Amino acid sequence: MKCCHSIGTGRRVAGFTLIEMLATVAIVAVLAALLFPSLSSYKKAANRTKCTNNLRSIGAVWTSFASDNNGFFPSNNLFYGGDDVKLGNWTLMYGALHNALMPYVNGGGDIFFCPEYKFSKEPKMWKQELARGGAYYISYNMYAGQDYAAAYNDSLGNNLPPAFRLSQASSKVPLLFDDTTSDENFRYSNHYDKSKQLPYGGNALFGDGHVEWRNYPDMIPVLKAGSGFTRYY
Repeated sequence: MKCCHSIGTGRRVAGFTLIEMLATVAIVAVLAALLFPSLSSYKKAANRTKCTNNLRSIGAVWTSFASDNNGFFPSNNLFYGGDDVKLGNWTLMYGALHNALMPYVNGGGDIFFCPEYKFSKEPKMWKQELARGGAYYISYNMYAGQDYAAAYNDSLGNNLPPAFRLSQASSKVPLLFDDTTSDENFRYSNHYDKSKQLPYGGNALFGDGHVEWRNYPDMIPVLKAGSGFTRYY
């Protein structure tokens, strides 16, 4: 029995010419160029929303902690008396404070990291640093309760000290805000605009619980005397 096989029909198989392929590639490239800014803007907007939600969650932690501690907000100085706190390193979370806050935290500590944070790409770094007995940087400046974050500077037009207790909290007093710091031309700041070498802006959580986004030109500077770093909220 002979095996069956196909018989050619003599028809030409349809295909793309080189010009058609190049035209298709060019069209795809143009569409990608048009879509990329939109996708980038969408990602930044989503990250901004994530940071807003983080600050609301941290605000609940601050309030819950204060309710259980005679109205005092959490402070690194309550748990650590070292020079780093005196230097006003508001973003540095020491292990003792971390341990005191964790009973009030849902999600394993990820709320302390903004997706736009440039200092570390790894939100889980706190596990590694605490395992070594050290401290870790968070994405937000802890303003309320920080004795050495209390410094303010009249020359900057900001004479607003932070709240140390719930009774001092108000809609005008920030509790925490996006890490927006002048160190190295802001390049470690959240929401950094690389093209302008400045932040787009930042979120701030206030004492009444609301979170407010401010564009960079509208942000208020806060200077820790002697530190050389200006922070903005």
